[in-house]
Amino acid sequence: MIAFITGGTSFIGRHLIDQFLKSGPFSEIRMLTRTRPKVMKDHEPEDRLVWIEGDIRAPETFAEKLEDVTHFFHLAALASDRASFQEMNSINVIGTRLLLDSLRKKAKNTLDFFFLMSTTGVYGTKLPKKNEAIKETFPKKPTHPYHVTKWLQEQTCWKAREEWNLPLTVFRPPMTLGPGDYKTFPTMVSAVKNNKFPIIGNGNNVLSLIDVRDLVNAIKMATDNPKKSIGEAFNLLSFKVTLNELHQEVRKIVGTNSSPKRYPYWLIYGLAFISEMKDKLLGTKSTLNRYRIQKFAATRIYDDSRIQTLLGFKPRYSLSITLRDAWNWYLYGKWEKPAYQ
Repeated sequence: MIAFITGGTSFIGRHLIDQFLKSGPFSEIRMLTRTRPKVMKDHEPEDRLVWIEGDIRAPETFAEKLEDVTHFFHLAALASDRASFQEMNSINVIGTRLLLDSLRKKAKNTLDFFFLMSTTGVYGTKLPKKNEAIKETFPKKPTHPYHVTKWLQEQTCWKAREEWNLPLTVFRPPMTLGPGDYKTFPTMVSAVKNNKFPIIGNGNNVLSLIDVRDLVNAIKMATDNPKKSIGEAFNLLSFKVTLNELHQEVRKIVGTNSSPKRYPYWLIYGLAFISEMKDKLLGTKSTLNRYRIQKFAATRIYDDSRIQTLLGFKPRYSLSITLRDAWNWYLYGKWEKPAYQ
């Protein structure tokens, strides 16, 4: 069996490659990359890992490498507050459509499994009544441009399943943390150290998070159980914590005793609205926006009972262990291959 991975240089992608190199069933793992990334310095090509230079927006650059692929893992996406909708759409939606066209031509007869990494962001910011857990069937009303493109990407893949029976499995994880995270966790640490990570509201809102190691273990479970995973979209998470608990744990790990600044929700939400209006007038993009405020100030609980029932998924990591391991990686700046079990 041969695997093909896009987004293999990403935080999640690097863990997935390690997982498959350690215990995967693949004789060869092909990783698509546009350039040689610095974050892959400890993931050199080897007998089973093959780097392929190309771009999903130009499938002709790697189409010949699709012909005998049995498993495809699509993790590549552009996610940025500073990128335009058009930029994200060109990669996340149009790039995926072009990729699927090439797969249909080159690998339809050999492809047994197609995995798409989506996000809980496709559900949008509208919450169910009484903070009920969000199931996979919850209405999709994304508001952030990135999440809009991810929902369009999902729809593109589901259409391919209808038209030519794409063997599709979709995961919708929440915010992902853990060792090897060079974006989200370092930003969180810097904000806490500089007292720029405020508590909005009372801080008792509940957040759903996932450890990257739980996530890739779940991907392998889906890969190993195609009869149960194909045709499904799954929510999954490792733990639920309040914003106060998250803040307290990060402060404890980085060794700071400073109390976080606290602001009423209505004040920060109003400032975010003003910030958005200013951005429209000046053509700028601020990190203060209503989406970001809603993301961290509202309770978001996702129902992961379906993946637990169908695949037997059980998370292994707690908040304290996840943040501890992320902190150790952050301190030493070295990629250490995790011991998956």
